[in-house]
Amino acid sequence: MDQVILDFLMRPLFARLSTNGADGYPHSVPIWFDISTESSADGAETTIWFISDRSARKAQNLLADPRATVVIGGDRADGDGYMFRGRVVIEDDPAQVMTHRMIDRYEHGERNGSLRAAWKDDDIVVLRLHIERTTRVYG
Repeated sequence: MDQVILDFLMRPLFARLSTNGADGYPHSVPIWFDISTESSADGAETTIWFISDRSARKAQNLLADPRATVVIGGDRADGDGYMFRGRVVIEDDPAQVMTHRMIDRYEHGERNGSLRAAWKDDDIVVLRLHIERTTRVYG
């Protein structure tokens, strides 16, 4: 992935995740995100990941159809915007390592601690988008 896009994705913006609903309509929600880059024999792969309660509509949609699109940025204040398409893999987060990482990215101070406490017993999963296509949508 291009370094300009990676730098853009380091900003804690809101994403808009769209999944395919059972009724045939897109299900789009604002959501926090982060990125991970992993090395392999084929080079580095960057994934965009989210957290969700396992029972949430977005997670249920992805269990039925893993295809998703996410738009990050695109508002005038963001400077740029990108649309990413791909397939999502759902992973458990039993020790809530990724959940805490996400909370730390977006919340600080008292709100950080209150979210950790509020979500400590929730069944949170990680939604990992393996990017197949990137399109610039503003800038």
